[in-house]
Amino acid sequence: MRNSFKLCVILLVLCITAGWSQSWEWNTFMGSWLTDNSYGIAVDGSDNVYVAGYSSITWGSPVNAHAGDDDVFIVKLNSSGELQWNTFMGGSEDDAGYGITVDGSGNVYIVGESKATWGSPVNAHSGSKDAFAVKFDYSNIVKVEINMRLPIGFKLSQNYPNPFTPQTTIESNLPQAAEGNLTIYNINGKEIRKLFNGRLAVGSHTFQWNARDNYGNLVSSGIYFYQFEAQAKDNKVISFFDIKKMILLR
Repeated sequence: MRNSFKLCVILLVLCITAGWSQSWEWNTFMGSWLTDNSYGIAVDGSDNVYVAGYSSITWGSPVNAHAGDDDVFIVKLNSSGELQWNTFMGGSEDDAGYGITVDGSGNVYIVGESKATWGSPVNAHSGSKDAFAVKFDYSNIVKVEINMRLPIGFKLSQNYPNPFTPQTTIESNLPQAAEGNLTIYNINGKEIRKLFNGRLAVGSHTFQWNARDNYGNLVSSGIYFYQFEAQAKDNKVISFFDIKKMILLR
């Protein structure tokens, strides 16, 4: 790490409205109890905000895990400043992202520096401190660890066991009959298994996943997400949505 002492620096992003009378639209913080620094910011056509920098330890629910020492981080915030996802990149030594931009096709580009190799580089790391450039496709990332204001009685429980092998159980509870959909995704947001799609009665429901995809193939170990959606009709439409993370071991 860059510092031998503990330093708490939380990332701060401000959104200020231009005009004769300037005012804050929102501000937000990101980071951990240790060092976090942001160096680059970009905004796409939908006013989503992308931030790049480095973090000394992990935080949030990252798409890619923190590898140790200082790692590059990328964050996406929506136009209201709410965290959509965060991810880390880097190796066993210090890494930092200094610049970031986004194109219209769902790609994020980051530049920075790394003291050791990581990923599958087009050109190899030459040693000491090298500059890096990364193209990152974020368009299929699933927003994780979502906790919305939910109708009372709707519930999606954490799977058990977790981590698991070779099978895990997922439970949901509905206060009224609904059309339900339970889907498994990998860490890149690709659908792996449509576990259930149909009508569900009032009460508790149990589902098992045997770590196989839609074609019956065993999937590899790693992090997966299960998403449950329900739509009930009782004079008015009541919708429920939640997603949770699970870990498959081999």
